[in-house]
Amino acid sequence: MKVFAFLTAVICAFALMSIAAPAAEPAEQLLTYSPERESESVNAAAASVYEVGSRSFIYSYNSSEQCPIGHLAKLMVYLLAVEKIESGELSLSDTATVSARANSMQGAQIWLDMGEVITVDELMRSIAVGNANDACVALAERVAGSEEAFVDMMNSEALRLGMKNTVFKDSSGLDPGTVSTAADISLLIAELCRHPDSLAPFSVRLDEVRGGKAQLVSLNTLISSCKGAIGFKIGTLEHSGECAAEAVRRGDRIICSVILGSDPGADIAAEAERLMNKALADTVLFIPDYPEEAAGPLKAVHGQAHECSLEHGDIQGITLHTEDKESVTARVTLPAKLEAPVGKGEVVGSVSYYVGDRFAFSVKIFTGESIAPVTFGYVFKKIWLNLLKC
Repeated sequence: MKVFAFLTAVICAFALMSIAAPAAEPAEQLLTYSPERESESVNAAAASVYEVGSRSFIYSYNSSEQCPIGHLAKLMVYLLAVEKIESGELSLSDTATVSARANSMQGAQIWLDMGEVITVDELMRSIAVGNANDACVALAERVAGSEEAFVDMMNSEALRLGMKNTVFKDSSGLDPGTVSTAADISLLIAELCRHPDSLAPFSVRLDEVRGGKAQLVSLNTLISSCKGAIGFKIGTLEHSGECAAEAVRRGDRIICSVILGSDPGADIAAEAERLMNKALADTVLFIPDYPEEAAGPLKAVHGQAHECSLEHGDIQGITLHTEDKESVTARVTLPAKLEAPVGKGEVVGSVSYYVGDRFAFSVKIFTGESIAPVTFGYVFKKIWLNLLKC
């Protein structure tokens, strides 16, 4: 009798192992939700307002129009230096020897002498606070060997960040051919905001370098007048007009404002603050709940365990205009069951979030453990152990 039961169990087990898993449904093609709206006219060639946390544009005005960016080019110089420091290829205490090229720079400068030795820290502060063109070239040469090689790095980094309408011709922004858009500069500001430990110089109004020989004065009045200001840059050149790139932190939100080509003498700091305050007042950063039905566990077949735990990726915030908050929904895509073998970390489904009928973002669902398949040896062992208990 025991032998008959044993053979029956083996046959049933292998019959179950031959059942095919259901085919996955094709992915749905969706429109992408964006809170972006056209801002009322601003006194500038172009402007944009961007939320860092949700990677969303909130307001725009000619935001894809290419404009000369002047001193804002130095923000890319600063970012590349930060990345080199974080990778260990550069340190703040490293020194640069001033070249004839750096010494020859006109406009805003710290009056570097040819052959002078100066630290990377001083050069970065001179760029962040004082818009110094000679410091910019000296740092570019220290990082890449030449300004030309450094400009190549700037353009490569712009492509990496998705700044598709940006062209750098020099490191300082003095070349009129150095152009970008308000939308692209917003992406650059957002990337800088992801390096918070390196941004202190942008919130400094007065500083000095070269042992007190050069005084640094920031033109960015917003850092001392605006609540939560992170800083960044305001500057004017004849070919670019007045340009500003600003960011503020309010609670768990970081909002960026970029204004290009404003009339010289305009209160561009006040305009940048107005746009950011308007965005904060008109929108919310909403983090939706994770649906219970996606929490698992999920049934597993043909495996040495009967169910598999589930995990999921991070749930990002959605920037919403206040009236859209109640229209956020979630749709879960999961199979009814999994078929062994199952590896830990396999993507098995997703949760897609919508604002009304427009797709906002999705979160992957993946397996929290491995499940080995049922084998003849495994079945034989299990049945034999059960028989011994009889």
